[in-house]
Amino acid sequence: MNKAMGKSLRLMLAAALGVLAMASGSTLAQGVKLKVATSQTGAQALVWLADTWGIFKQNGVDVEVVNFRNPADMIPAGVSGAVNLINSGIEQPALLAQRGGVPPWRAFVATYGASAFSIVAQPRLTNLIPNDFKQFKGMKVGIPGHGRPAHSLIKAFLKEAGLDPDNDVTYVEQPPGPEGIASWERGLADIAVTNEPVTSALMIKKTARMFIDLREGKHGPASTVPQAAVLAPVSLINSNRGELERFTLSICQAAKRAMSNVDAAANAAAERYGANTGADAAIVKAGLVASAVAWKVDIPEAPTMSWIKLMQDSNILKIQPKFNEIVDTSFSKNWKC
Repeated sequence: MNKAMGKSLRLMLAAALGVLAMASGSTLAQGVKLKVATSQTGAQALVWLADTWGIFKQNGVDVEVVNFRNPADMIPAGVSGAVNLINSGIEQPALLAQRGGVPPWRAFVATYGASAFSIVAQPRLTNLIPNDFKQFKGMKVGIPGHGRPAHSLIKAFLKEAGLDPDNDVTYVEQPPGPEGIASWERGLADIAVTNEPVTSALMIKKTARMFIDLREGKHGPASTVPQAAVLAPVSLINSNRGELERFTLSICQAAKRAMSNVDAAANAAAERYGANTGADAAIVKAGLVASAVAWKVDIPEAPTMSWIKLMQDSNILKIQPKFNEIVDTSFSKNWKC
């Protein structure tokens, strides 16, 4: 080997090592903290449990759970980049697409496989006829965040009843988690769309009357939709798929562990929620136990698209998205952990 060839080989080797070093550095640079916006509800308990039980950490994924007292702030936080995952309604990717000017998002794992909602009334409203939403005209309706699933739900029912959902009622913000119990009992709303643990707490304390329980699954698409899912920007799915697969696996493992011992899971979540709000852990636990039946992570197409159609029929959603424009099913192998 002559000197020129030897020098060339050394240069080529150095260049190759440099490329490998750059590639290694690039891989490390792609690691990202997954900041998930969520609330303290029964429908979102799996995210909290995966964190509380250390499952995210065991699977090598760096997750920060960010609690939002007002869920309406979650979507703006995601759009702005303050968080990069949102534990929200299955319809939110379609609503974001409808808004325009927002990069696409997809749901990639569910945290709740049924309706999480009930509609309750103040005890003084003794003459309400169940399922007759025309009676709500002129009332104050409590919702956990404008533009959130509960808001979309009540607007759909009001429109179906022939009311103007934007002008015939007044919407009152009511927190979705344990803080929602005290908020309701202050009497700021006549009617409210509630989820667990608020619903069970109000029934136990007899501070509300049940108007309609969507959790029974007897009220069409509104009561069968997988209500809560974790959403990610498509850009994050493309750049950090491995981390999102481990996140999905963690949620699935949390669901399996929770369903194997619902009492222990409810205790763990209730203690975590109560520590932040001062709420009665026993009452919060009752709501979480009631939620456990729907701690599921798969996202079936038929009920999802039935819910989307209901929103279209109610003029809440004015576009016609396909299922794969709402849900990224490529994570489905980890729904069966």
